Amino acid sequence: MHAVSESPDFWTKIIGTLLGSFLSGAFAILIFILGGWRDKWRKRKEEKRKLDELEIYFFYSIDYLKARLNKQLELMSDFLGKVHNYENRNLFVGVDKSINIGDLSNMDWADTYKIIVSRKNGIPKEKVHEYKELNASLRYIDDILITVSQLNKDFRIALNDNIEAWNRNIKELNEVHRSYVQLAREQRITQDSFLDLLHQKLVVEQSELSKTGQNQNTEIVYKSLIEPIIKYISEDKSSADTRYFEIFTPLMGCRMEFIKSKEIRNEISAQIKSSFDRLKSALDMLLEYAELIKKRETI
Repeated sequence: MHAVSESPDFWTKIIGTLLGSFLSGAFAILIFILGGWRDKWRKRKEEKRKLDELEIYFFYSIDYLKARLNKQLELMSDFLGKVHNYENRNLFVGVDKSINIGDLSNMDWADTYKIIVSRKNGIPKEKVHEYKELNASLRYIDDILITVSQLNKDFRIALNDNIEAWNRNIKELNEVHRSYVQLAREQRITQDSFLDLLHQKLVVEQSELSKTGQNQNTEIVYKSLIEPIIKYISEDKSSADTRYFEIFTPLMGCRMEFIKSKEIRNEISAQIKSSFDRLKSALDMLLEYAELIKKRETI
Protein backbone atom coordinates (compact mmCIF):
# COMPACT_ATOMS: atom_id res chain seq x y z
CA MET A 1 0.00 0.00 0.00
CA HIS A 2 1.17 3.43 -0.69
CA ALA A 3 0.92 6.13 2.09
CA VAL A 4 -1.53 8.88 1.29
CA SER A 5 0.41 12.07 1.13
CA GLU A 6 -1.29 15.00 2.95
CA SER A 7 -1.24 18.23 1.02
CA PRO A 8 -0.29 21.57 2.64
CA ASP A 9 -3.85 22.75 2.06
CA PHE A 10 -5.13 20.02 4.38
CA TRP A 11 -3.05 21.21 7.34
CA THR A 12 -3.80 24.77 6.57
CA LYS A 13 -7.53 24.02 6.82
CA ILE A 14 -7.05 22.11 10.10
CA ILE A 15 -4.97 24.85 11.69
CA GLY A 16 -7.35 27.51 10.41
CA THR A 17 -10.34 25.69 11.89
CA LEU A 18 -8.63 25.23 15.28
CA LEU A 19 -7.42 28.81 15.34
CA GLY A 20 -10.87 30.09 14.44
CA SER A 21 -12.46 28.03 17.18
CA PHE A 22 -9.87 29.24 19.67
CA LEU A 23 -10.31 32.87 18.71
CA SER A 24 -14.09 32.55 18.80
CA GLY A 25 -13.93 31.00 22.26
CA ALA A 26 -11.39 33.52 23.48
CA PHE A 27 -13.49 36.38 22.10
CA ALA A 28 -16.60 34.99 23.78
CA ILE A 29 -14.73 34.69 27.07
CA LEU A 30 -13.38 38.23 26.66
CA ILE A 31 -16.89 39.54 25.95
CA PHE A 32 -18.13 37.72 29.05
CA ILE A 33 -15.33 39.12 31.21
CA LEU A 34 -15.79 42.63 29.82
CA GLY A 35 -19.55 42.39 30.35
CA GLY A 36 -19.11 41.32 33.97
CA TRP A 37 -16.54 44.02 34.55
CA ARG A 38 -18.83 46.60 32.98
CA ASP A 39 -21.75 45.51 35.22
CA LYS A 40 -19.55 45.71 38.29
CA TRP A 41 -18.32 49.13 37.21
CA ARG A 42 -21.89 50.34 36.73
CA LYS A 43 -22.92 48.95 40.12
CA ARG A 44 -19.96 50.61 41.82
CA LYS A 45 -20.73 53.88 40.05
CA GLU A 46 -24.40 53.64 41.06
CA GLU A 47 -23.49 52.82 44.67
CA LYS A 48 -21.05 55.76 44.77
CA ARG A 49 -23.76 58.06 43.42
CA LYS A 50 -26.20 56.74 46.02
CA LEU A 51 -23.69 57.14 48.86
CA ASP A 52 -22.75 60.64 47.67
CA GLU A 53 -26.43 61.64 47.81
CA LEU A 54 -26.88 59.97 51.19
CA GLU A 55 -23.84 61.76 52.58
CA ILE A 56 -25.24 65.13 51.42
CA TYR A 57 -28.61 64.26 52.99
CA PHE A 58 -26.95 62.99 56.17
CA PHE A 59 -24.99 66.17 56.85
CA TYR A 60 -27.92 68.35 55.75
CA SER A 61 -30.05 66.53 58.36
CA ILE A 62 -27.34 67.16 60.98
CA ASP A 63 -27.38 70.91 60.17
CA TYR A 64 -31.18 71.01 60.27
CA LEU A 65 -31.20 69.13 63.57
CA LYS A 66 -28.68 71.60 64.97
CA ALA A 67 -30.96 74.54 64.13
CA ARG A 68 -34.05 72.87 65.64
CA LEU A 69 -32.23 71.76 68.80
CA ASN A 70 -30.89 75.27 69.33
CA LYS A 71 -34.50 76.45 69.08
CA GLN A 72 -35.49 73.77 71.61
CA LEU A 73 -32.80 75.02 73.98
CA GLU A 74 -34.22 78.55 73.62
CA LEU A 75 -37.71 77.27 74.51
CA MET A 76 -36.37 75.52 77.60
CA SER A 77 -34.37 78.60 78.61
CA ASP A 78 -37.50 80.75 78.17
CA PHE A 79 -39.46 78.40 80.42
CA LEU A 80 -36.75 78.52 83.10
CA GLY A 81 -36.98 82.30 83.01
CA LYS A 82 -40.76 82.27 83.59
CA VAL A 83 -41.38 79.31 85.88
CA HIS A 84 -40.70 81.23 89.11
CA ASN A 85 -42.85 84.26 88.38
CA TYR A 86 -45.97 82.29 89.44
CA GLU A 87 -47.92 83.30 86.39
CA ASN A 88 -50.44 80.51 85.87
CA ARG A 89 -51.54 81.20 82.31
CA ASN A 90 -49.79 79.51 79.37
CA LEU A 91 -46.99 78.09 81.47
CA PHE A 92 -45.54 75.01 79.84
CA VAL A 93 -42.28 73.62 78.53
CA GLY A 94 -42.20 74.29 74.81
CA VAL A 95 -41.31 71.25 72.70
CA ASP A 96 -40.33 71.80 69.07
CA LYS A 97 -42.51 69.32 67.14
CA SER A 98 -40.41 69.68 63.98
CA ILE A 99 -37.50 67.82 65.60
CA ASN A 100 -37.38 64.32 64.15
CA ILE A 101 -34.40 62.19 65.11
CA GLY A 102 -35.96 59.45 62.97
CA ASP A 103 -34.77 61.23 59.81
CA LEU A 104 -31.28 60.13 60.81
CA SER A 105 -31.83 57.09 62.99
CA ASN A 106 -34.13 55.47 60.38
CA MET A 107 -31.45 55.59 57.71
CA ASP A 108 -29.88 52.30 56.63
CA TRP A 109 -26.98 52.13 59.06
CA ALA A 110 -25.10 49.80 56.73
CA ASP A 111 -24.99 52.72 54.28
CA THR A 112 -24.29 55.16 57.08
CA TYR A 113 -21.35 53.01 58.16
CA LYS A 114 -19.97 53.24 54.62
CA ILE A 115 -20.44 57.04 54.61
CA ILE A 116 -18.74 57.52 57.98
CA VAL A 117 -16.20 54.68 58.09
CA SER A 118 -15.61 52.56 54.99
CA ARG A 119 -15.08 55.27 52.39
CA LYS A 120 -13.35 57.81 54.59
CA ASN A 121 -9.62 58.16 55.01
CA GLY A 122 -8.16 57.72 58.45
CA ILE A 123 -7.24 55.23 61.14
CA PRO A 124 -9.99 52.56 61.29
CA LYS A 125 -10.18 52.61 65.08
CA GLU A 126 -10.72 56.38 65.14
CA LYS A 127 -13.38 56.22 62.40
CA VAL A 128 -15.30 53.48 64.20
CA HIS A 129 -15.12 55.50 67.43
CA GLU A 130 -16.57 58.55 65.68
CA TYR A 131 -19.32 56.39 64.19
CA LYS A 132 -20.28 54.96 67.58
CA GLU A 133 -20.18 58.33 69.37
CA LEU A 134 -22.33 59.99 66.70
CA ASN A 135 -24.93 57.21 67.02
CA ALA A 136 -24.81 57.45 70.81
CA SER A 137 -25.37 61.22 70.74
CA LEU A 138 -28.43 60.81 68.49
CA ARG A 139 -29.95 58.21 70.82
CA TYR A 140 -29.12 60.39 73.81
CA ILE A 141 -30.81 63.42 72.23
CA ASP A 142 -33.90 61.37 71.42
CA ASP A 143 -34.12 60.11 75.01
CA ILE A 144 -33.78 63.65 76.39
CA LEU A 145 -36.56 64.98 74.14
CA ILE A 146 -38.86 62.15 75.21
CA THR A 147 -38.06 62.98 78.84
CA VAL A 148 -38.78 66.69 78.33
CA SER A 149 -42.11 65.90 76.66
CA GLN A 150 -43.12 63.66 79.58
CA LEU A 151 -41.95 66.24 82.13
CA ASN A 152 -44.12 68.82 80.42
CA LYS A 153 -47.20 66.55 80.64
CA ASP A 154 -46.59 65.72 84.30
CA PHE A 155 -45.95 69.37 85.13
CA ARG A 156 -49.13 70.56 83.45
CA ILE A 157 -51.21 67.96 85.33
CA ALA A 158 -49.64 68.86 88.69
CA LEU A 159 -49.91 72.61 88.08
CA ASN A 160 -53.51 72.43 86.86
CA ASP A 161 -54.51 70.43 89.94
CA ASN A 162 -52.74 73.02 92.08
CA ILE A 163 -54.46 75.93 90.33
CA GLU A 164 -57.88 74.29 90.67
CA ALA A 165 -57.35 73.76 94.42
CA TRP A 166 -56.08 77.35 94.77
CA ASN A 167 -59.13 78.73 92.95
CA ARG A 168 -61.49 76.65 95.11
CA ASN A 169 -59.95 78.14 98.25
CA ILE A 170 -60.10 81.68 96.86
CA LYS A 171 -63.77 81.13 95.98
CA GLU A 172 -64.53 79.80 99.45
CA LEU A 173 -62.66 82.72 101.02
CA ASN A 174 -64.77 85.23 99.07
CA GLU A 175 -67.97 83.38 99.98
CA VAL A 176 -67.07 83.42 103.69
CA HIS A 177 -66.33 87.14 103.44
CA ARG A 178 -69.69 87.83 101.79
CA SER A 179 -71.44 85.89 104.57
CA TYR A 180 -69.67 88.07 107.15
CA VAL A 181 -70.75 91.23 105.31
CA GLN A 182 -74.34 90.01 105.22
CA LEU A 183 -74.26 89.16 108.93
CA ALA A 184 -72.86 92.59 109.77
CA ARG A 185 -75.69 94.25 107.84
CA GLU A 186 -78.28 92.18 109.65
CA GLN A 187 -76.73 93.05 113.00
CA ARG A 188 -76.20 96.68 111.91
CA ILE A 189 -72.51 96.59 112.77
CA THR A 190 -70.69 99.67 111.46
CA GLN A 191 -67.33 99.48 113.23
CA ASP A 192 -65.37 96.28 112.55
CA SER A 193 -61.62 96.37 111.88
CA PHE A 194 -61.58 92.76 110.70
CA LEU A 195 -64.32 93.39 108.12
CA ASP A 196 -62.51 96.56 107.06
CA LEU A 197 -59.36 94.50 106.41
CA LEU A 198 -61.29 91.85 104.47
CA HIS A 199 -63.00 94.54 102.38
CA GLN A 200 -59.69 96.20 101.59
CA LYS A 201 -57.97 92.95 100.62
CA LEU A 202 -60.77 90.86 99.07
CA VAL A 203 -62.74 93.63 97.39
CA VAL A 204 -60.58 96.68 96.69
CA GLU A 205 -57.14 95.15 96.12
CA GLN A 206 -58.45 91.95 94.55
CA SER A 207 -60.40 94.06 92.04
CA GLU A 208 -57.27 96.06 91.22
CA LEU A 209 -55.29 92.85 90.64
CA SER A 210 -58.04 91.56 88.34
CA LYS A 211 -57.92 94.73 86.25
CA THR A 212 -54.16 94.39 85.72
CA GLY A 213 -54.29 90.60 85.20
CA GLN A 214 -52.16 89.99 88.28
CA ASN A 215 -54.91 87.95 89.91
CA GLN A 216 -53.47 84.99 87.94
CA ASN A 217 -50.17 85.30 89.77
CA THR A 218 -50.42 83.19 92.92
CA GLU A 219 -47.38 84.77 94.55
CA ILE A 220 -48.73 88.31 94.21
CA VAL A 221 -52.20 87.26 95.37
CA TYR A 222 -50.83 85.32 98.32
CA LYS A 223 -48.41 87.98 99.54
CA SER A 224 -50.69 90.99 98.99
CA LEU A 225 -54.06 89.50 99.97
CA ILE A 226 -53.81 86.21 101.88
CA GLU A 227 -50.70 86.71 103.98
CA PRO A 228 -51.84 90.02 105.57
CA ILE A 229 -55.14 88.43 106.67
CA ILE A 230 -53.33 85.43 108.19
CA LYS A 231 -50.96 87.80 109.97
CA TYR A 232 -53.85 89.88 111.35
CA ILE A 233 -55.58 86.78 112.77
CA SER A 234 -52.35 85.34 114.18
CA GLU A 235 -51.46 88.57 115.99
CA ASP A 236 -54.95 88.97 117.47
CA LYS A 237 -54.41 86.13 119.96
CA SER A 238 -56.60 87.64 122.71
CA SER A 239 -59.67 87.89 120.49
CA ALA A 240 -62.60 85.50 120.93
CA ASP A 241 -63.89 86.27 117.42
CA THR A 242 -65.37 82.97 116.20
CA ARG A 243 -65.23 84.17 112.58
CA TYR A 244 -61.48 83.47 112.58
CA PHE A 245 -62.07 79.72 112.76
CA GLU A 246 -64.35 79.61 109.73
CA ILE A 247 -62.23 81.81 107.48
CA PHE A 248 -58.98 80.17 108.59
CA THR A 249 -59.80 77.01 106.57
CA PRO A 250 -59.68 78.64 103.09
CA LEU A 251 -56.79 80.87 104.21
CA MET A 252 -54.73 77.84 105.17
CA GLY A 253 -55.86 76.13 101.98
CA CYS A 254 -54.45 79.03 99.96
CA ARG A 255 -51.24 78.93 101.97
CA MET A 256 -50.85 75.19 101.42
CA GLU A 257 -51.45 75.47 97.66
CA PHE A 258 -49.02 78.38 97.38
CA ILE A 259 -46.33 76.31 99.09
CA LYS A 260 -47.18 73.35 96.86
CA SER A 261 -46.95 75.61 93.81
CA LYS A 262 -43.43 76.61 94.85
CA GLU A 263 -42.47 72.96 95.26
CA ILE A 264 -43.90 72.01 91.84
CA ARG A 265 -42.08 74.89 90.15
CA ASN A 266 -38.79 74.20 91.95
CA GLU A 267 -38.95 70.53 90.96
CA ILE A 268 -39.74 71.14 87.29
CA SER A 269 -37.15 73.90 87.16
CA ALA A 270 -34.43 71.54 88.41
CA GLN A 271 -35.49 68.79 85.99
CA ILE A 272 -35.66 71.07 82.95
CA LYS A 273 -32.33 72.67 83.85
CA SER A 274 -30.78 69.20 84.01
CA SER A 275 -32.36 68.27 80.65
CA PHE A 276 -31.17 71.59 79.18
CA ASP A 277 -27.57 70.88 80.23
CA ARG A 278 -27.69 67.30 78.98
CA LEU A 279 -29.25 68.31 75.64
CA LYS A 280 -26.66 71.02 75.08
CA SER A 281 -23.87 68.57 75.90
CA ALA A 282 -25.32 65.93 73.55
CA LEU A 283 -25.70 68.47 70.75
CA ASP A 284 -22.10 69.64 71.20
CA MET A 285 -20.94 66.01 71.03
CA LEU A 286 -23.01 65.36 67.90
CA LEU A 287 -21.62 68.42 66.12
CA GLU A 288 -18.05 67.66 67.21
CA TYR A 289 -18.06 64.16 65.69
CA ALA A 290 -20.05 65.22 62.63
CA GLU A 291 -17.40 67.87 61.90
CA LEU A 292 -14.57 65.34 62.34
CA ILE A 293 -16.27 62.97 59.89
CA LYS A 294 -17.01 65.73 57.38
CA LYS A 295 -13.35 66.79 57.33
CA ARG A 296 -12.14 63.29 56.43
CA GLU A 297 -11.30 62.81 52.76
CA THR A 298 -13.60 60.46 50.85
CA ILE A 299 -11.74 57.51 49.34
